[in-house]
Order: sequence, then structure tokens, then C-alpha cells
Amino acid sequence: MRMLRILLFAALALPCSSGLMAQSEGGLQATLYLTDKPEKLFADWETASPGVTLSSTQIARQGELIAGVIVFADCAPTEKGFCDVTVTYTLFKPDGALYDEPMESETWIGKPPPPSNHLQLGVGSFCVVIEPEDPLGRYRMQAEVRDRVSGKTLRLERHFDAVEPPG
Repeated sequence: MRMLRILLFAALALPCSSGLMAQSEGGLQATLYLTDKPEKLFADWETASPGVTLSSTQIARQGELIAGVIVFADCAPTEKGFCDVTVTYTLFKPDGALYDEPMESETWIGKPPPPSNHLQLGVGSFCVVIEPEDPLGRYRMQAEVRDRVSGKTLRLERHFDAVEPPG
């Protein structure tokens, strides 16, 4: 399995829809999305519009990319007015064993918080390509989102099924 970390900047914040966030803890809200089109998601997010369609998936075909991305709201600012939010991604194989070492990535560091109750796409993503030698079956991706200013931590989880390519 190839694991990649893609850092793309997504600066546009969108109004928060009720029920879109998977978890929240006293202000900080976040959810983990799985997408097979991360570049399109980041490009669409940067386009000024009333909303963005999130292309989510739960299927990873061998040889194709699947990415975990964090969408969040209401991070706490430092005294200087900047957020410090990180995420640690962990991937588990279908048998439950750890696939590789957990990987820490920036979500939103040194940037002002998005407007209250507006969604923000984190700047990084966790990308995986299922290789032919990797086991097929249900993988589990965990994301631990930490707001280092408020001390709040959210533990998020999504599953995807690794399948053979069509044909």
C-alpha cells in the first residue's frame, strides 16, 4: 500500500449545515470524509459558491487513490488569533492489524479561525493506494483531531472496502 500525504490549501469557509458534523466537543466540530477525488474537492472548495458537493466513497479499487480529509468548524484561537489544529491518521488492515505507523498532519495551523459556524476543509489529506499485494476487504481509517489551543480532541473513524479493479 502506498500512503501519501497531500497538503493543499483550502481557504474558503462555508456556512455550516445542521447535522453535517460527525462529532463536536464544546465548540470544536469535525468529521472525516473519504473521497476518491481529493484534488477536485480541494479545487471546488476554493471556488466561491454557496456550497460544495462532497464526493464521498466507501470503495477503494486496487491501484486507485482514496483519501481521508477533515472538515471542521469552531477551532479556538490563540491570543494572537490563530488556530492550532492537527490530525493523526491511523490505518488498519482488514484483519485489524495496524497497517503502518500513524501519520500526523496539519489541519489548520497558524491561520485565523473560520467564521463561527462555518465549515473549513483542513489543509491536508491522508491518501492511500491499494496495491495488488495488499489484502482486499474492509479497512478502518481513524483520525484523531486535536485543537492544541482548547485542548479538545475528537476521535473519528470511517471504513472503506478494498476491492479488485473492474474487468
